[in-house]
Amino acid sequence: MTIEQTKSYLHRLGITDHPEPTLATLRTLQNVHQCTVPFENFDVYLRRPLDLSVTGIHDKIVRRKRGGYCFELNTLYGALLQALDYEVRPVMGRVLIRTQPSFVPSRTHLLHLVKLDEAWYVTDVGLGGLASRTPLPLIADQVFTDGDGELRLRPLRTGEYRLDRNTPDGWQAQCRFETQPAFPSDIAQGNFYVEHSPTSHFRLHRFIGLFTPYGRIGLFDNQFSQRVGLTVTKREEVADGATWLATLRSQFGVKTELDDLDWDRLAQ
Repeated sequence: MTIEQTKSYLHRLGITDHPEPTLATLRTLQNVHQCTVPFENFDVYLRRPLDLSVTGIHDKIVRRKRGGYCFELNTLYGALLQALDYEVRPVMGRVLIRTQPSFVPSRTHLLHLVKLDEAWYVTDVGLGGLASRTPLPLIADQVFTDGDGELRLRPLRTGEYRLDRNTPDGWQAQCRFETQPAFPSDIAQGNFYVEHSPTSHFRLHRFIGLFTPYGRIGLFDNQFSQRVGLTVTKREEVADGATWLATLRSQFGVKTELDDLDWDRLAQ
């Protein structure tokens, strides 16, 4: 990432200076990123090919003020961390939010480990759902809080770690991830499945989510939801067409370059 790309990316996040690579900075970066850049899949849903180069993602997220999913969000975020002189390790993960406990999903998630003062931290701006709002120390079985509630990292016999969120219904698994470095070929393969598989829910549904200072808002097809902490405070049906597009713009701040045909397809 160039100096100018770094400056404009930080400006997109509302950060005007060049911060030092500290834990406090990492916490700020993850939180403001989740509250500023939406998690969304519109290009995949519309069958618009993704450009996973840093320049391509930067153009989409920074210049055009779009969002993206993990392979876009965390690729660019990792490049930013490197530009700020963090020691960064991309790793692959498996999303567990929509799976049965006995089913092991494929490696279709990208996140990062960051090393600070000989300690490793998990940082992720591309998971959505009940994801952590703050970087978590890579420490097994210790309970951490992030403003929304409690989280923990459980070591697995496979050598992976599993991220769990404590909910009113008990501990729920969010994702599991490896600790060895992911290579570009791993990332490309995982993204190819998500972008092109006929069974990928990224191709079958429209969704967008954005963290707020107090929780998160989301639009999944026609269902808008809002939560404060872990409590859902609002659910409502959003009609297709003009109402759907107005919700997209007013609630999530998405202003895209889509042509009329794409807008019609996106808004059903």
